Amino acid sequence: MCVGEGGSGGVSVSENNPTPNTQHPTPSENNNPKFKIQNSKLAYSPMSITLQTEDELDISRGDLIVKKGEKQPIFNDSFEAFLVWMDEEPLKNREYILKIYAKETNAVVSRILFKKDVNTWEKVEANTLELNDIARVQIDLAEKIAFDLYEENRTTGAFILVDKITNFTSAAGMIVGEATKRKKKRVYTEAEIALNKFIREHFPEWECKAIEEIDGSEW
Repeated sequence: MCVGEGGSGGVSVSENNPTPNTQHPTPSENNNPKFKIQNSKLAYSPMSITLQTEDELDISRGDLIVKKGEKQPIFNDSFEAFLVWMDEEPLKNREYILKIYAKETNAVVSRILFKKDVNTWEKVEANTLELNDIARVQIDLAEKIAFDLYEENRTTGAFILVDKITNFTSAAGMIVGEATKRKKKRVYTEAEIALNKFIREHFPEWECKAIEEIDGSEW
């Protein structure tokens, strides 16, 4: 049994085979169980309803249930969005908490594609965002989640960013496109670089690679 709020559309008692769980964006027939709606013959957005499954399923907070045959949400760990910065503290190069529908996960603003000049509405380059700035950005997530473009579904296409330290809502955004997560190459200290050189020179049998040969190192 699961309890939740309708994000869009509707479901009736006669409906069969909704698709549960964001971990299976394109499920097989065996992953399409039947549901029963409690105390109602028809439920629609934004009603809060209880669905009872015929089979025992692992449905957690933040998972989406999508009707079979309807457009599946995007399932990815990165997207592009228009962001309104609402914090007096400027954007920092660190993790924020992203909240989208009932889902929460860690997120980083990995790139600012451009900022909008509020007077001329022209695109301008920016390295950070300050109070009331509007920008198109790329946001990378700690895990893959289900989401939609804002123009297709406002419930699953809108989000906020929360500062982990102050718990302040730093920004609100609208998802406008899918993106590819950017890899962060590790930055080595001078001591690590010196140690790497020493090991390669004095202990070649260890077959230690030079730091510059290590491709795709991540945090």
